[in-house]
Amino acid sequence: MPLRQRQKRVVLEYVWQDSDGNFRSKTKIMPCVQWEDTIETTPLWNFDGSSTGQATATDSEVYLRPYYKCMDPCRTLSSQRYAQLVFCDLWVADRDENGELQYEKGMSNTMNCQSATIREEVSNYIHRSNLEERERDLGIIYADLGGRKLKLKPHPDNKREKAREMFMKNRVIKSDPWFGFEQEFFFYDLETNDIVGWRDGVVPENQGKYYCGVGRSREVSIVRKLAEKIHTEVICVEGHLDCCGWNLEVAPGQCEFQIRGSGLNAGDNLVVFRYLLQKIAEKEGYGVTFHPKPKDGDWNGSGLHTNYSTLLTRRKNGYKYIKEAIGNLETRHNDHMSVYGKYNNMRMTGKHETSSFDKFTWGVADRTASVRVPRQVIVDNCGYLEDRRPGANADPFDVMMRLVETTVLESDSYSEFDGVDVKEVELTSGKKIDYVGPTVPSYATPHTIQQGK
Repeated sequence: MPLRQRQKRVVLEYVWQDSDGNFRSKTKIMPCVQWEDTIETTPLWNFDGSSTGQATATDSEVYLRPYYKCMDPCRTLSSQRYAQLVFCDLWVADRDENGELQYEKGMSNTMNCQSATIREEVSNYIHRSNLEERERDLGIIYADLGGRKLKLKPHPDNKREKAREMFMKNRVIKSDPWFGFEQEFFFYDLETNDIVGWRDGVVPENQGKYYCGVGRSREVSIVRKLAEKIHTEVICVEGHLDCCGWNLEVAPGQCEFQIRGSGLNAGDNLVVFRYLLQKIAEKEGYGVTFHPKPKDGDWNGSGLHTNYSTLLTRRKNGYKYIKEAIGNLETRHNDHMSVYGKYNNMRMTGKHETSSFDKFTWGVADRTASVRVPRQVIVDNCGYLEDRRPGANADPFDVMMRLVETTVLESDSYSEFDGVDVKEVELTSGKKIDYVGPTVPSYATPHTIQQGK
């Protein structure tokens, strides 16, 4: 089908994670037709799962279902609207006990099926600008075709879908959990694979001057230059990514960015940040490692310290709920450590601002504890706690699910939310949702309502 002259294209970068948690992406260039620019109308795609350790060669198709998209700061087009990052979770074809494929009625919103082709044709050639007539004719065509689509189920690596189901529970929505991730990492040279500061096998000076350092070493200069570029690109993703700060960390070549959010949105924000971090560093000739302890010896490792609060802990006299949460976290310590990152035991030695891997502790303003309570929380008698146990490579959805399960779903204190009447809230978009809480949660904003959260 020929394209109209000078027709704009939309460039979609589909992003997902492989079996080791590393990012993969591929680019789709599409005619920019008159389609509603929402996450639901963004087409499904698929990839060769046998090349990423997520399928066999004889049954290789893994489906990419978009769940979050934003502008692509790494591409410059005539309008940033036409360069987008599309973050996807993974799905596979559902089969019955005999291995037979299962189907549903309707037409799948995929890249190359009839539904996408017809919509493109009707939009371009029949009713390019009259949206009402376009939708009418699309409905007639679809009804005439009938059709069926594959029934999909989450891939085993799809942790986000499990988190989404948990975060849609009434009790969790009303408890309004907030998360602030302190993402630590090291930069390394892509040519030599040396972490910044260890060039040509030379061991840098001991820790001390690097943390929040200014103008005192080549290592600080390199990391600051990279972090400033990342800072500039990341915060321009307006309305999609809540980055609230960064600093140079204790070890040479080490940095930290703080990413936050409410509910499921916090995990989405961190995934977007991790991808952009690596993409931008790559353009400068550097890689990023989230290994909890990339250098043995007297060096700090990298964590994903998680600041966490709920509606009850943020209320007046919320400190009692923080102490209750700490008690529950101690009881479930081993369960948490099992999902707090691979090789995390190498970092959590009881030294270098860590607690011991197999022992739970807590304290006020204590960075050697498993859980730190900020001193201001004692002053205010409410606020949040900091779980210092997750390693830098921990999956944010695993961390969030475990915290919410332990402190909210398994706590009688939150049973008050089980029977609360739900009221209807009208958003600025004009859409309405059912919600109870002090504020509309982030996953109920006009942007994310479009994403079906």
